[in-house]
Amino acid sequence: MLRPPVRERGFVLAVTLWILAAIVVVAAMVSMWALQGVEGTRGLQDEADDAIAIHDTAQTLMYIAATRDFTYAGLPTAPIDRAEYAKRTLQEFGALNHDPVGGEMALDDQPYRGLGESGFSIQDEAGLLGVNWADPRAAGRLLGIAPEVAGQAPALRDALLDYIDEDDTPLPSGGERSAYVALGRTGPANHRMMSPRELHSVLGWDRLPTAQYRHLQQYFTPYYGGAVNLNTAPSAVLATWLPGCPTTCEQVLQIRARTPIKTMDDLQRRLGTDQQLMEFGDYRTMPSDVLRITLWGRNGRGVRMHVRLTPGEDKGAPWAILSSYPIVSAPVHAAQRTGSPLLAAPSPGHG
Repeated sequence: MLRPPVRERGFVLAVTLWILAAIVVVAAMVSMWALQGVEGTRGLQDEADDAIAIHDTAQTLMYIAATRDFTYAGLPTAPIDRAEYAKRTLQEFGALNHDPVGGEMALDDQPYRGLGESGFSIQDEAGLLGVNWADPRAAGRLLGIAPEVAGQAPALRDALLDYIDEDDTPLPSGGERSAYVALGRTGPANHRMMSPRELHSVLGWDRLPTAQYRHLQQYFTPYYGGAVNLNTAPSAVLATWLPGCPTTCEQVLQIRARTPIKTMDDLQRRLGTDQQLMEFGDYRTMPSDVLRITLWGRNGRGVRMHVRLTPGEDKGAPWAILSSYPIVSAPVHAAQRTGSPLLAAPSPGHG
């Protein structure tokens, strides 16, 4: 029997090796595609789980807010039992005693862990600055939060007031319809803003650097215009009301962290000063009925909701959602648990 020539045997071996190499490459590519498919599916599953957790956390928070009585410390995680409620009412001659009950969720934007892998924070909007009533003082306070815009403050203030007020007469540094038309834009609204994001539609505000704009927007609310809450206002807002900041502001934050402030007299006593800290009627110590709820998932994407509690609304819903919009922020990993059993169980998809 004749053996194949050496050259032919070498050719067959080379072809075999090439075929084996091709099989290895194809197998590697199939494995890579499968792995990418698994990772993509896992990513989609994570996003779906986060969306469910955010939704469930939001609904749970609104239920808690609508079924609890606020205290000076914030939102209790458990309802006050009937005996304690009656005792508090009797002590206050028919009104409810608002002393802390312990375990309240703070309403100063402190981060908490929600259901599943979600996180959230709640900000009492009485701790923010409302400028929706065409008040030059309020607009000035808002702009005072960012010293870097001091040179633009008169123009930004007047443009904001012209955007909100109902007349067509421009303020010295502001702008009414003709100024917007000249730039090919629509505006001004000439009525109160409907959403915090509308601030970007105001003449000049859209040209602020992103960091400065976001810095100002986080302290602004179009849904509340009353007295500032000393227990929920951030340091930057307190500094627009109180003298001697940042020292005084830091002292206030430390004082209320130990025990919530009940009255201005209580604060002045604990500060050890007789100085008049604030104009009469310009402060409060109880949360308002308007809350800003911010929720996020593992990737930082989430939603911000502005909710008004409406317990007296003729048998209607116990809350009204004033606006809701997507947000993207860095995930907060240092969030703490609330202690509420309603927010301890895993959300669907995380069981």
